[in-house]
Amino acid sequence: MSKTKIQSDLQKSRSLFDAGQWAAIIDILQPHLEDQCVLPEVWYLASLSFLNLNNHEMALGAAQQALKRDHSKVDYAIQTLRCMALLGRWQVVGAELDRICTRQVGLPSFSAQQYDAVGMIYSICEQHHKAKNCFQHAIDMCGDEPHYFYNLATALRFVGDFDACINACNNAIRLNPIDGQAYALRSEVKKYKPEDNNISELKSAINLIQSHGQSKSVQEIAVYYSLAKEYDDIGDFKNAFYFLKRASSIRRQQFDYSVQDDVNMMKGIKDLHSKSWLNAHLQSTSTQSNRPPKDKKSAEATPIFILGLPRSGTSLLERMLAAHSNVSAAGELNDFSRALTSLNRQCGLSPSGYDKSDSLNNSVNLDVNQLGAKYMELCAEKIGSTPMFIDKTPINYLYAGLIRAALPEAKIIILDRSPMDVCLAMFRVNFSQSYPFSYDLGELSQYYLAYRELRDHWVDTLGGSGICKVDYEALVENPRDELEKVLKFCSLDWQAECLDFQNQTQAVTTASAYQVRQPIYKSSLSKWKDYNDELGKVVEVFKGHGLVVE
Repeated sequence: MSKTKIQSDLQKSRSLFDAGQWAAIIDILQPHLEDQCVLPEVWYLASLSFLNLNNHEMALGAAQQALKRDHSKVDYAIQTLRCMALLGRWQVVGAELDRICTRQVGLPSFSAQQYDAVGMIYSICEQHHKAKNCFQHAIDMCGDEPHYFYNLATALRFVGDFDACINACNNAIRLNPIDGQAYALRSEVKKYKPEDNNISELKSAINLIQSHGQSKSVQEIAVYYSLAKEYDDIGDFKNAFYFLKRASSIRRQQFDYSVQDDVNMMKGIKDLHSKSWLNAHLQSTSTQSNRPPKDKKSAEATPIFILGLPRSGTSLLERMLAAHSNVSAAGELNDFSRALTSLNRQCGLSPSGYDKSDSLNNSVNLDVNQLGAKYMELCAEKIGSTPMFIDKTPINYLYAGLIRAALPEAKIIILDRSPMDVCLAMFRVNFSQSYPFSYDLGELSQYYLAYRELRDHWVDTLGGSGICKVDYEALVENPRDELEKVLKFCSLDWQAECLDFQNQTQAVTTASAYQVRQPIYKSSLSKWKDYNDELGKVVEVFKGHGLVVE
């Protein structure tokens, strides 16, 4: 293909890139990719586009082709490592990033933008202290870029340096007064008081955001959540709920979602993953050995799955258990669902072509030995060197039966929190793209009732040796008693450090990053009563289904 044609298509692709038309870029560049074009920029643009389309495998292949054609281009190396990180190859990526950063520190060829990009990759690999350093380097080189300060603030939040986090947020806001995410982050990492809060500034930010034509934008939503948080902090629950409703109402409009689909799915899981199905598969796994993982370390490690609705206490229990010398926290891995998707693909199901019911129906026919082996392979580079590691992916409550069948040695713990408190706690959080049911109280009530039935099904089906149910309220009121029960279930000895969890230095990347660095507190118990009038309809629904609300 002629150089003129290649250059013309590259120019078109650059214009489309600025407009975010990723699929159109791939259509233009595809003939050049098939022709094994020698120009590395063609492959680099294709990789960026594939990545924005969430096709990480194709993005990695294209990035590697770009780097093969020009080893001297730092951006191509960074893009390759970004794709590898998103595919879970954290150890290899971390080591290579260390090598690159050591070689590039202080060199003018390493730009502020590249430091920022490397920091984001470190963040993907859960190496937030190193990410923080990269973001600081970016700021040192270019101190007027607001998103560098926001990225630094995010890393500081994860590592627990909240005062510095607030300072970085203030700098981001100074440079970009309509950065709603910076306002929201600043509100999250401190308990505000009537004499010390940002409420007046937040209200001004709303007016400024709207004057910039960004009504109902992510920026406005974030500031509404900030106002709800700070009004709650100072005890003005009427105003807190007012702004919470405004935020959640706009947020809900952004999802094409039916809660009934999820209710039906959870009912289907109960019907298909019955006690007889589980017993048959447990007998199968007891007579077969899983395909050995690629990494010897993962073959020797035992997973501890902590399940439950978000905001049900999963992060608190994770921090407690991770303080044990034989346990490390791997975070929210999502690797079990990835393993399930991988095996579904092998059965001819394409992720873009099947719905939840297809995946569910096919799950009972999967080779659970392969499923367990695939999971261990995927998480091999993300776990520590301890005999046990924690996978705290709350949504794994959908897969508890499959987890038990595929990984019979794994420990499964499910958190339970009072229905009103857990629903309010979810309703108050602005999740990214997860939990669309949490932005409408009616849908949230329906989802909770279906989840509760599924949770009870797992407790009954898996039995006392297969799953450990932990009450959040009991964990807060009597932490030692509950911890001893959990440790015994996990075949671990008692260690006092488990009660001193707030002093751990390991990064925390969940919505509870601030709370779990505080000593155990009881102020969240019966928190819903602060919003008793506003939650009246939820109370009626739960009482109508026989739940005790107190």
